[in-house]
Amino acid sequence: MSGGTKEDSMTALAARTNDERQRRRSSDEREFRLLVALTFPIFLIIVLGSTLAGKRPKTEGTEAKASIFTQVKTAASTAIAFAFMG
Repeated sequence: MSGGTKEDSMTALAARTNDERQRRRSSDEREFRLLVALTFPIFLIIVLGSTLAGKRPKTEGTEAKASIFTQVKTAASTAIAFAFMG
């Protein structure tokens, strides 16, 4: 026999799978942040343009009171998330 039990090999497999998942999640998070950084200038122009044109949200919600940079980050994050939905 190999000296290890079936439980030991299953635990090792689970640990490897967990490590792979963690690395993939970390990689996905880096890619998402990079995409937000790359699209930030585009959304900055859009939000600034809509603000200067007077088309800023008129609602009483938090988005209407948010800073321009918060609105840009929210817009970029939302657009990227929608782009990768299956």
